[in-house]
Amino acid sequence: MTLCLIDVGSNTVRCLIVRREGDEVVPVLHRLRATRLGARLPETGRIAEENLAATAAAVARFIQCGRSEGTQRFEVVGTAALRQASNAVEAKAAIEAAAGMLMRVLSEEEEAGLTFAGALGSLPEVPETATVLIVDVGGLSLELAVGSRSEISWCTSLPLGCRALTEAFLRSDPPSREERRRLAQHVSATLAAVRPPRAAPGMVIAFGGTPTTLVALREQMETYDGDRVHGSRLRRAEIAAWAEGLAGMNLAARRVPMAVDPDRAEVIIAGALLLAGVLDWAGAKDCLVSDRGLLTGLAMSVLEKREPG
Repeated sequence: MTLCLIDVGSNTVRCLIVRREGDEVVPVLHRLRATRLGARLPETGRIAEENLAATAAAVARFIQCGRSEGTQRFEVVGTAALRQASNAVEAKAAIEAAAGMLMRVLSEEEEAGLTFAGALGSLPEVPETATVLIVDVGGLSLELAVGSRSEISWCTSLPLGCRALTEAFLRSDPPSREERRRLAQHVSATLAAVRPPRAAPGMVIAFGGTPTTLVALREQMETYDGDRVHGSRLRRAEIAAWAEGLAGMNLAARRVPMAVDPDRAEVIIAGALLLAGVLDWAGAKDCLVSDRGLLTGLAMSVLEKREPG
C-alpha cells in the first residue's frame, strides 16, 4: 500500500509518500514548498489571498506527484493557520477544491499525538521508559508534549511560531541585536508562565524546518538529505552560535548557505532563538533532531486503522 500524506502548515506545505512493506513504513519521497499560509495572520486575523493561492497550488502539485507514484490513498491535513484564521472555512474549501479531495484540520491534541507517535516510532534508540519532550517549531505556534512510548502525559500549544516571531520582532534586515534581545526575552517570559510537566524530560526531540535546516547548514548540504538529518544532535550552544552568525547577514546573504531551503532564511533566526529558549526552559543542553514527525505519525495511524488486505 502506498500513501501520500500532505501537511498544510503555517509556513510550509510538506508532502510525504510512504509505502508499507510488512510492518515497516518506508519513505518513498519527501517534498516541501514554502507558501507562507500564516504570514501576517497574527496581525490581520486572516489568511492572505496570495498565500492561499500558493498553498492551494502546492497541494495540487503534490497530489499529482502522489498519483504519478501510484498512490492508493491520500491524506491532507491542516494545522495552526487553518485553526486560527477568521477565513479558515473559506481557505479550507479553496484548498480542497484545488486538491480535488477533502482535508482534515487537526486539533492541537491530534497534532501533538501524531507528532509524538511519528517521533518515537522512527527513533528506536529512544528507551522504552524514557520521558521525552517533543518540540515542534511551527510557523505560527510552538507545540510541546511530554510523554513516553506508552502515553502522552502533557501537551500545550503556544503562539511562538518562527514566522509570527519574525514578523513581530525582527523588522530590520539584518535584525538588530536589540530586536533579537526582545524576541528572546518574549520567548523566555512566555515559557516561564507555562507550568512544566511533573516529570522532567530525560531527552528532547525537535521537529520542524528550524532544527532540520540547522543540521543541514552544519553538514553543508547542497541537497537536503532527511536520512542524514534524522537522529542528529544539536547542542544549545551550537544553536545560539548559528543564530548569531546568521543575524550578521541580510536576507539575500542568508539564502546562499541555505541552499537546501532558501525560503527558510526569512524565519531561521527567530526559529533558532526560539529553539534555544525552549532548551533553556527545559534545562537541556542539546536536542535530538527528527526528520519524521506529524506525517510519519499520520502514516502510522492510517496503516494501523486499515484492515489487512
